[in-house]
Amino acid sequence: MTESGFFHFFQQEEQPIPLSPIKAAAYERVNRQNAELSDFVSKLTQEKAELRGTLTNLEEQIAQYREREVSNDQVSSHLSL
Repeated sequence: MTESGFFHFFQQEEQPIPLSPIKAAAYERVNRQNAELSDFVSKLTQEKAELRGTLTNLEEQIAQYREREVSNDQVSSHLSL
């Protein structure tokens, strides 16, 4: 903010255009909401990556369980002969 409390936009000549207090407050609110949304998206992206890692781990555990189950079935079928 400038000393007068208004945000300024710049024209092509780089001269500030003062915003009314209402527009300045709206601009601040939009910027704050944008920052909050960006933070939220970042957290969701991190959580998504963690969930994908967990899912991969669970899929690996299921594959190992199935392999053990097949091995146990083969051993028990040989023992019953």
